[in-house]
Amino acid sequence: MINRILKSTLLALCFLTLSIPTYAFTQSALKNLEEHGSCSGCDLTDIKLQGWDLNGANLYNSNLTGADLTRAKLNNARLDGTTLKEASFYGAELKGAVLNGANLTGATFDQAKMQEAKLMGAHFERTSFKHANMEKANLSGGTGGMWVYFTDANVSEAIWINGKKCPKGSSGNECLLLYRE
Repeated sequence: MINRILKSTLLALCFLTLSIPTYAFTQSALKNLEEHGSCSGCDLTDIKLQGWDLNGANLYNSNLTGADLTRAKLNNARLDGTTLKEASFYGAELKGAVLNGANLTGATFDQAKMQEAKLMGAHFERTSFKHANMEKANLSGGTGGMWVYFTDANVSEAIWINGKKCPKGSSGNECLLLYRE
């Protein structure tokens, strides 16, 4: 009888474990990122990559919730579909990076270099771009917009969330007021 109860309990736990999605950062994911510059679909939650050179890296559809990419180099990196909740990109380089459809809730891009970055269809909420250089970036089709900060950001010739182009030489505050929906 005890044996049957034990087997039933173990079987139930196995099914329960299989039905709950789990994400675990692994050293193999980090090694793949280091050696090949790619970690598509990886869970890199809370990873610390301050100052790393990830130029051209493929992080498509990955989870970087809480990641610290302060001053990292991600020029021309592929971050589309990526979850970047509460991630820090303070002073990072993201020139020409693709963040289309990314979830940027609570992310910080203060003082980031984001010229010509593509953020089409990204979700912005409590996202900060203070003093960021977003010249010619494309934010069209973005969603959310609650508590997004563009204080003193350079958005010269950027495509705004509503698809309109910011005037040459404009700051985030000016463009925000100009194109408020």
